[in-house]
Amino acid sequence: MLLTWIETVFVFLNLPEKSRYMLNFDNSFFDETIEYGFPVSEKMKRVRAADLEVLRVIDEVCMRNGIEYFADYGTLLGAVRHQGFIPWDDDVDIAMR
Repeated sequence: MLLTWIETVFVFLNLPEKSRYMLNFDNSFFDETIEYGFPVSEKMKRVRAADLEVLRVIDEVCMRNGIEYFADYGTLLGAVRHQGFIPWDDDVDIAMR
């Protein structure tokens, strides 16, 4: 089975399967970390959690309406270069057709 882009992100970040409800994050998700030599604060982790929740809703709407979307700009770069978020990036960039 081919995964959608957002499902791939969820698998990479070890998040629970997407559902119609808000995502649940283990408390350790919000622990401050060092990624590629850059400190990522609890606040940044909470921003990422919000980004993923917004993406979950976008994914649901797009799938329901047959709209193709994909990662773009810094989000695409992060997916390729960092296998996730760019450590200092606090938004998600997508494009639609």
